[in-house]
Amino acid sequence: MTAKPIDLREIRQLMVDTHRFATVTGQFFLIWGTILCTAMVVTALPTPWRLGLTALPIWVACIALGWLLTYLAIRRLRRLAEASAPDSRLSGQVWFATGLALCIVMFVGLPSGAVPAAAAFGIDACVIAIGVFVNGLLFRLRWLRNTAYAWWAAGAAMLLFPGATAYWLFIGCVLLLFVVPGLQLNRMARGATRRNG
Repeated sequence: MTAKPIDLREIRQLMVDTHRFATVTGQFFLIWGTILCTAMVVTALPTPWRLGLTALPIWVACIALGWLLTYLAIRRLRRLAEASAPDSRLSGQVWFATGLALCIVMFVGLPSGAVPAAAAFGIDACVIAIGVFVNGLLFRLRWLRNTAYAWWAAGAAMLLFPGATAYWLFIGCVLLLFVVPGLQLNRMARGATRRNG
């Protein structure tokens, strides 16, 4: 039985696909990681420091800014031909679906009372984990796929220990499991750009 010969074209295509993915997804991770952390930290500030604003307008403004920055990033990437490949479009659609689910939980489920406030962060963590897991599978990045397990474990902990514990745990997860991977993906994209000349 002979081993299948190595096809250099397949290897090169895999590197190009990974570069596209890292470029597109790294930006999504950084945009949303920064937005979520900002909204959560500002919401935790004493009311006078928030100019008397309640949590809802802070979150609406931050989420609207996140969608705007995502739209602008996608437009810029399309000009660079990074977001035009089917894999990058699929990744973008996964994140769009994830973001839409999170917005429904926050802006429909919480105000209506259908989603208890104590469960919101745990549910959000589990939804984010799905987006991370699918993207890790899509681009064969085991470390990214495994990041989803950390999100699920954290989501379970947030559901077991709601309140302030869940709040600060969610902020920690966004920093460690969203912003840090985003920086790593950007590093991968820059490295691939240098190698491809």
